[in-house]
Amino acid sequence: MRRAMGLLALPLCVAWALPATAAPPADREAQERAWDEALGDEQPATSSDATDTTTTTTTTTTTVPAPTPPPAAPVATPGFEPAPPADIEARRREGNGLLIGAGVAIAVAAAANGVRGFVVADPCQTDDQSGCRAGWFMSSGVAWAMNATAITLAGVGAKARGAADATDRVERHRRRRAGMIAGGAIMLGLGVMTNIGLRLVWLIDYASPGGDEALDFSVPTDAAAYYGGLQLSSILIAAGVGSLAYGTARPMRRGRLTLTPVLGGTMAGLQLSGRF
Repeated sequence: MRRAMGLLALPLCVAWALPATAAPPADREAQERAWDEALGDEQPATSSDATDTTTTTTTTTTTVPAPTPPPAAPVATPGFEPAPPADIEARRREGNGLLIGAGVAIAVAAAANGVRGFVVADPCQTDDQSGCRAGWFMSSGVAWAMNATAITLAGVGAKARGAADATDRVERHRRRRAGMIAGGAIMLGLGVMTNIGLRLVWLIDYASPGGDEALDFSVPTDAAAYYGGLQLSSILIAAGVGSLAYGTARPMRRGRLTLTPVLGGTMAGLQLSGRF
């Protein structure tokens, strides 16, 4: 009896357990839909008026300046070949040496003119005039020769220096050029006018010995003024010639001939030199 009841209870237990563990497919889908609807109702509603968060990105643009182009190289003049640096420096030294020589010659000429003034104011005013003629002619010859040499050396030396500067110091020579030409013309004109004026005064006094004299050479100050004025005029002429020569100098070219004055104890002349 118990065994029969146990056998009857077994199918019932199995029948009761099967619905709990295995549901029909249709019921399963219905349950899933129900759960989805329930979960969907519980989700928070999204408001259409919600504020959007906007991220603003600021871009900073840095402008890098364009690099400065290098200065353009000087354009070579067709057919012009500048002299090598060694020749330029040699020419500059030559010009400086000639200018120094011009200064020395002017100093010697000034001393000779001082002797001339002394001779005409002292020995030439005596009765016997001892040493007047010899002293005057010797000092006058030295003064004339040294002043002429100074003018020549100043012109040639300034020309050489100007040519060297115009070749490798172009901008410096260009800035000085106008001033040197203008100043040289003024100094040259003043020197020539002063020299001619003083000589005219002497000539007028010499032509009228009985009249009033503008210059009385027996007075040392008058003699010093006359010969000092002549020396000053020579200095102005030399400076004017040198300034004009420097201002009008042209750049050096390769293979140019140069003419240099040569003055020595036993010779005097011009030296012709060049490179080919």
